[in-house]
Amino acid sequence: MKIIKVIKIFLKATNKEKREIIKYFYKKEKQKFVNYFLGFVDVNKYYIDDIDGNTQLYKISIIAGKYGKGVWFFQISAEHIFDIIDKLKETNVSNVRFKLFVDYGCGAYQNYIFNKYQQKCLLKELEKIMQTEKNLL
Repeated sequence: MKIIKVIKIFLKATNKEKREIIKYFYKKEKQKFVNYFLGFVDVNKYYIDDIDGNTQLYKISIIAGKYGKGVWFFQISAEHIFDIIDKLKETNVSNVRFKLFVDYGCGAYQNYIFNKYQQKCLLKELEKIMQTEKNLL
């Protein structure tokens, strides 16, 4: 019943209002579409305080997925950011897919193959961390 009311209100709206409504839903749903079909990447940062009270980056976690499925790489040491960035840049030049493999020991491991869009997103996120975190250098 609510959908019918919404459709009736939409049909009575002016053309300018209809365009604004369509733009709103397009922008809202566009990111969901991109995340589902092209994939998404998110990098979380975990900090630790030292004895002097200085906060420094301790570990990161990388969340990546596509088609409603994904993987969460947790507790990756901050020192490995350099290695991941180097490999990402290497795979971008050679046009090869990037595969992240983490061995947690005792037979537990995770691996994920990133597509080109996800590689660009991951590289952008990690480079942003490198710019903001001065103590990694």
